[in-house]
Amino acid sequence: MEKNKYNFLQKYCVVRTEFAGIHVGVVQYKEGNEVILSNARRIWSWDDAFTLSEVAEEGISQKSKLSITLSQDIWVLGVTEIIICTDIAEGILRALKPHRHGTENYPREPRIE
Repeated sequence: MEKNKYNFLQKYCVVRTEFAGIHVGVVQYKEGNEVILSNARRIWSWDDAFTLSEVAEEGISQKSKLSITLSQDIWVLGVTEIIICTDIAEGILRALKPHRHGTENYPREPRIE
């Protein structure tokens, strides 16, 4: 088992958490139930897949709701499941447009606080 312990590192994966929902991205680091993802997106809801295994294997439809792709890494706590995506699913998940509430306000200028 030690040889294949982290076969998902540097791969695009679906990551399920206890309290922070479902994320997709490239797993950069894992320790215990924590991972660091790059190029991460949050999946709010998905369509045309029944399980997360199907999401990772076949992708999802345009009716699904995903966040923007983050420009910075995200530290995800409470990870309960990591599933490596197929090349097909990865391509679909990366290509889907982000879901926006009130799309008349987009594109918008970055917030400066």
